[in-house]
Amino acid sequence: MSAKLGTAHHLSKLDPDKVREARREYAKGGITMLELGFNYGVSLSTIQSAIRRLTWTHVKEEGEDDGT
Repeated sequence: MSAKLGTAHHLSKLDPDKVREARREYAKGGITMLELGFNYGVSLSTIQSAIRRLTWTHVKEEGEDDGT
């Protein structure tokens, strides 16, 4: 059985919109990943992975090429 990912997981606190928002906030500057994790109710490692695109890799920014 494979693990449920993203919003399919029953304990997920992030969704694609929140991931996009967190990535934009971090890129804009003035906020740390630790602060973002606190704001979104997730751990530092969770928000780091989402921002660095180690997780939530399927989430693209609006207008970003999806490779198709």
